[in-house]
Amino acid sequence: MMTRLLGATPVRRILSPTRCSYILATTSVVAPSSVNSGRIQVILGEHNINVLEGTEQFISADKIICHPEYNPTTLDNDIMLIKLSTPAVINDYVSIIPLPTHPPVPCTECLISGWGNTLSYGADYPDELQCLDAPVLTQAKCEACYPGEITSNMFCVGFLEGGKDSCQVI
Repeated sequence: MMTRLLGATPVRRILSPTRCSYILATTSVVAPSSVNSGRIQVILGEHNINVLEGTEQFISADKIICHPEYNPTTLDNDIMLIKLSTPAVINDYVSIIPLPTHPPVPCTECLISGWGNTLSYGADYPDELQCLDAPVLTQAKCEACYPGEITSNMFCVGFLEGGKDSCQVI
């Protein structure tokens, strides 16, 4: 599986003072052997993946909790909770985002980010974290774009005209 992040720009860093001991992540981006063995190291504060900038926090996972109904074929319930072995230090490079209290409403702008391929055809993986503001699509539009692949636990973010989105290409 290959992740794409199209039309994005480099991320700016933000500040929020506190500490955190848990992280939510998608199960599909972690190698199954790592989950099964419990050997996951989280890198927080990463910006340029090819440069050790001194802002990174390397923390081992103490416990990994995958969603009990995760389906690796359909990616349904693609979420896991990672308990860190030591709390992360929240600073200029690592911050906490609030969890939503309800499903996203169509047309709501969402910030998506990653180091995925920035080309629709070919490959160009950026060194710097990329981000993009994009709208949530209606479930009907999402299902029309990905027939038979979208479950009630999923939603789509992007632009129907293409060129700017975050998508999974299998």
